[in-house]
Amino acid sequence: MGRSRSNPSATISIGLSVISATSPSNKTIPHGIYPLEGSTATRSIAEDLVIVRPIEFTGLMDPALSVRPFRASDAAPLTDLLHAAYAELGAMGLNYTAVDQDVETTRARALGGQCWVIERAGQIVASLTMSLPPSDGLRELTAEARVGDRAWLNQVAVSPALRGRGLAADLWHRGRRWAAARQATSIGVDTAIPAVHLVRLYESWGFETVDTIHWPGKTYDSVVMARPLGPSDA
Repeated sequence: MGRSRSNPSATISIGLSVISATSPSNKTIPHGIYPLEGSTATRSIAEDLVIVRPIEFTGLMDPALSVRPFRASDAAPLTDLLHAAYAELGAMGLNYTAVDQDVETTRARALGGQCWVIERAGQIVASLTMSLPPSDGLRELTAEARVGDRAWLNQVAVSPALRGRGLAADLWHRGRRWAAARQATSIGVDTAIPAVHLVRLYESWGFETVDTIHWPGKTYDSVVMARPLGPSDA
């Protein structure tokens, strides 16, 4: 895939700023995903990657935000969040399930794995679900979902009003740790091929393309990506 400038508003659609940084010695810093608050990175428009000065992960820095596991009673407000977070993808003609899924679908998908939500003032403003093993439907579509000890990343969402504050990075970190603690050796994810900004984001998180699938009823083909888990993910 050739390099091209991403739409910055789309690039942060699941909650990450596009930033760059250099070390005190002006040496280029290896790219990675780290909490944005507390770093010395400066905000700019990058082409593909989220690059920041590495700092020790300390979780969310905003005291108004808190993380907890999903509860069944969260299904309705989480559905509202998903609709808001995925609206721009729907406007692109990409009929992701999260664009208009009902409350029962939200509940079933969240309870089908480990789901975390981030709250602010009692409202759910971000979420991520990790499944181990992946869903039966996905396992039927691709052999990559049948790889032993592979977890799957699902339905990452951040409120449009809180994008760029490191919420997705925090949840992604928690998801990796959860999977590694359950002896997963890799994580998979699938997303619409036309959502180039998301494909590039997952590439920046260490994912590589391994397959292409087509979900029944979707207007797009999906890329399947995988990423190994290592000691740094524990």
